[in-house]
Amino acid sequence: MAHFTLTVDSNPDRRLQFIAQAGKQLSCLDGLDLKQAENHELAIIWAKAPLAPSSFHVDEKAFGLLLGYSVDDAGQWLDSRALQSIWTGETPRDKRLGGYFAALTYSPAHGLILGGDLLGFFPLYYAEADGALLASSSPELIAAHPAFKAELDFRGLTGIFLTNGLVNGHALVRGIKRLKHGHHLVWNRRQGAVEKEIFQFVATDSLPSCSPEEARELADTELLRAIRWHRPPHSASTLMLSGGLDSRLMAGYLSAEGITRDAVCLGRRTDFEVQVGGRVAAALAMNVHRETHELEPDGFARDAHQLARFEHLSGGFGFLEANASARVVAQSAPMFWSGFALEDVLGGDAMGFGLDPKTRVWSFEHLLSRLNEWAVPVRLLPSLLRTGDAREVIREQIAALEQQYAQGPETEARRCMRLKLFTRARFHVGQTVHRLAFGSWPLLPILDRRLLEKQFSIPTAVMMNRQLQRNMLTHRFPELARIPREHNSFRFEPLRQTRFADLATALETRIRKRYWRWRGEEPRRYFRCFDLNSPLWKAVRADAEKNLARLDPWLDRKALAALPWPAPEKLRNNPFTAGATQRLIFGLALWAARK
Repeated sequence: MAHFTLTVDSNPDRRLQFIAQAGKQLSCLDGLDLKQAENHELAIIWAKAPLAPSSFHVDEKAFGLLLGYSVDDAGQWLDSRALQSIWTGETPRDKRLGGYFAALTYSPAHGLILGGDLLGFFPLYYAEADGALLASSSPELIAAHPAFKAELDFRGLTGIFLTNGLVNGHALVRGIKRLKHGHHLVWNRRQGAVEKEIFQFVATDSLPSCSPEEARELADTELLRAIRWHRPPHSASTLMLSGGLDSRLMAGYLSAEGITRDAVCLGRRTDFEVQVGGRVAAALAMNVHRETHELEPDGFARDAHQLARFEHLSGGFGFLEANASARVVAQSAPMFWSGFALEDVLGGDAMGFGLDPKTRVWSFEHLLSRLNEWAVPVRLLPSLLRTGDAREVIREQIAALEQQYAQGPETEARRCMRLKLFTRARFHVGQTVHRLAFGSWPLLPILDRRLLEKQFSIPTAVMMNRQLQRNMLTHRFPELARIPREHNSFRFEPLRQTRFADLATALETRIRKRYWRWRGEEPRRYFRCFDLNSPLWKAVRADAEKNLARLDPWLDRKALAALPWPAPEKLRNNPFTAGATQRLIFGLALWAARK
């Protein structure tokens, strides 16, 4: 995690007050280094892990800050001065930089430019108040400015309840916008704050007849190049390894390139993903750090309060264990690799998100229903929201999503891919990545312009259902392809299916499930972390229920009380979506209780 907040304000007293209040809030984040700077009307404070990559410069004419790492279109890692030269220089250069980062440049003559990674994973928010510009990685820190009055925005709340993320940039607090993906925020005294597009996620090449082999070679070339470009030049790195298809593929490339021989597996030794991850590591002779420490309810609840305060439910209220995971990964290396979002960029999952399995038709309506599974059922929203125009606000937010879906001449499948990346992947994966940056900085080769554009060009038929990923793994790393795949279930699935293998897998699955039920243990780590009936979530629920009355100005109490608690069988089979509504309500209650 790294946070910053800034103001460009002509009032020096307000600048001092803002930095003092923001610094007080940031000081509660343990283990982060705080720095602050001023330049003319700019006042800024930021906090980051001690070994997180960053650079800044300040002189009489300008200020620049880079949090994270940024890679130019020739594969060179940049510092804050080099980035400022690209963003503000007279010579046209590609501003579509790779890497996971947030950056800004400021000068009295030209104003401020703020931007981040291509998919908008790093959270960037902004607002204007009484002639002052406010920008931050957290809406909560924007509210530290004395001229800003924090009030709930029903549009923001509706978007969160509808999709488990933000819609049309509306945050939970009125007047705060999240910077759109692929855009820079450009501000000066004359024009105010303007979002300027610098990257469009579109296909650069048309490959209508691309064969599976050609697609594999193309994806292999671009992923390998991106990994080489994102390799830290002076820092050690590790791999978060679960044994799933995404991190397994990354393990193969990292090992083959000699980039790292270290991996971290999170969970008990008996957890399925630790077992499979260990087999992958053994096949590559990687050193594995197994973290078996189980989360404690009190610590889990403290993290829940902190995340509700700083994130404002921008990506829902799941994966709270990421804070604890960050502390573990930080013990291994200052930077880490993972398989985050590979399933969307390479695996075709983003396309499949909008495909109705019964009709085999892609549509916005089906994609919206899938997003809503992770939130509050849309049919309950009109009675739940305490605003006279609830139905109109709901229609407005759905229309904004549909307009985003319909942009561009692409096929329905590619529209689904793009919208899934810019909703669920951006807010869910992006939020998790930001939490993990609290300890060790994420290395994300998917945040690479050429890789994204090439992948968007590959035909649907050769990407869907992880075909491309499977093809890459089987061809490149056959020893890894032979290890059965675990994906949060009792089913360990071989990558190459045969009738005999299917029958054997089905039998093993039944035996495995009965064995662990007999033992009374849950060997799937993410199931434990999401189960509302677990000690972890009972602690969060207890704190949230003390503050439900604080929701009365925004939510109808009778409708809130009538929200159905998920049946035990549903929670046991799928705690992820089954408990989604309750998690959002708990998060909102903790947000309302923040001091």
